[in-house]
Amino acid sequence: MKGKLLRETKEISSRKTQRNSRQQSCLGNKLHGESPPSNIDFDREIKQPVTLCFGQDGHSSTLLSGIVSLNNVVYVSAHYDNRAIYKLTFNHDNGGLAEKIVSNGGSLCKKVHSLTTYKDNFFAFSDTGDSCIKAYNPTAKQCSVVVSNGKGTRDGSKAQFSQPTGICFDYGTLFTVDTSTGTLRKTSSVTSLEDYLKHLHVFGETFGLHRKTSTSVIAEIPQIIKRLEEVYSFDEKCVDEVMSLIGTTAVTQRPQGTVSSVVMEDERRILKSLHDIKDLLDRFHQALTPNLLSKVF
Repeated sequence: MKGKLLRETKEISSRKTQRNSRQQSCLGNKLHGESPPSNIDFDREIKQPVTLCFGQDGHSSTLLSGIVSLNNVVYVSAHYDNRAIYKLTFNHDNGGLAEKIVSNGGSLCKKVHSLTTYKDNFFAFSDTGDSCIKAYNPTAKQCSVVVSNGKGTRDGSKAQFSQPTGICFDYGTLFTVDTSTGTLRKTSSVTSLEDYLKHLHVFGETFGLHRKTSTSVIAEIPQIIKRLEEVYSFDEKCVDEVMSLIGTTAVTQRPQGTVSSVVMEDERRILKSLHDIKDLLDRFHQALTPNLLSKVF
């Protein structure tokens, strides 16, 4: 669908400015080489835009309920009339072009509502017809279900929604407004927790206490160093991300969701000691490098 872009506003205040300047800043300027609608007063300032609309003739319009920008491309969703997801392309000559990429009632979507940016260069949208949240891959032009497997209000891995409408994806967490139940629901990935537990297991398996009856972990010093470097690098990355998120340069501790500075220092000391031991053994004779037993009696 090709069309002009108009802006629906809640509050407009009078302000005298030059007509030509206002025409350049308004979304109702020339599209496809045509003149802007004569009923738009350009000597007014838009104070609080609330939605975007587009139409064939610049007068009729389609109400848009969602808009996202992804890789310099704008995507919008129309929930009421002409229900679908559109890709908007802008250029200096023709203005804006709207291309329908996902239609309501098709195999990809039953009834689209809102849009939000998502991970891996995808965008997500709420499908009130299927009562779920889906992700769309613009490159492959495919959809996949992110959350929910049917109507309901269950939580956890089998989370369900009744009427998901507004959605927002921020710092790896998906927030969803369920209009029917009047709730705001949060969906978090457990990938980060799994990564943390995996690295914690590696550290515990390598340096933790073992019972006399248990099988000890046997590994060469270079392998032990590599394991600890992976753990230290992971912990350091977590600290950097948390510091960036909360906007601090101070040392973070467990209350901020990171390992403590004492733990980080212990990991550095163990790494230094292992490197010193390896260098010392290699210096005298490489054949003398023994296997490092992690068994503690």
